[in-house]
Amino acid sequence: MATATFSPGKFQVAGDMVFRQGPDGLVGLTCFFITGINPEYYYEYVIVNKCGARLYDLTPNLYFEYRTGGGILPYSTKLYKFNLDCKPDPDSDCSIPDGVLRAECDEGKGADLQIYQDGIPYALAPIS
Repeated sequence: MATATFSPGKFQVAGDMVFRQGPDGLVGLTCFFITGINPEYYYEYVIVNKCGARLYDLTPNLYFEYRTGGGILPYSTKLYKFNLDCKPDPDSDCSIPDGVLRAECDEGKGADLQIYQDGIPYALAPIS
């Protein structure tokens, strides 16, 4: 299990995205934002490595209902062809090597969740 937590003191966004990968390799995602997400804007939710390179775009998998006053209602979905942190083996359905939590670049190892608002970086949280 891994979580990206957005704190209201650092960004205008407050909420969490929680990822859990089962033994079959399938990843479930549960998320909620209590503030900072407004239906007047277009948002993208992208997993990036520590250098900012895009690893996986979550946006096509997300169908949020907005809360009055900002934020979204709790939401859950499954992510296909996505690997959080499993090592593929012959007895597993997990065929994507390594996983986003093992991503490496010159700036380090791991991944962040980057939220873009109308194409502009809006909030960033480590996935841990």
